[in-house]
Amino acid sequence: MRAGKLSQRITVERQSVSSDSFGGSVKAWADHAVNIPASIIPLSGGESYGQSQVTASERYSIFIRYSPDVADITPKDRIKVLDGVPFYLDINFVSDIDERQITIEMEGIRR
Repeated sequence: MRAGKLSQRITVERQSVSSDSFGGSVKAWADHAVNIPASIIPLSGGESYGQSQVTASERYSIFIRYSPDVADITPKDRIKVLDGVPFYLDINFVSDIDERQITIEMEGIRR
């Protein structure tokens, strides 16, 4: 993948669970891989109606270079897009294209 196509920056966040002062569990997102060059391509958008409200969503393809820092990304993680006003994408799938450890493709949904 050519460097010029990786014109945006993302951070991959991973959810962690810790204990609060009352013994309960608290879920929080922590940075897993920071400031990764990426190509983000909008795929589609739509709205759905359910439970008396309209919900919008947008699908994106995200391409990044393979590295040991990003080799363990899973759909349990999320992506923070740092281009302009930051927004978050839930990861639908992660694929090492052609299993060659060169490019990782992900699909993300912005809700």
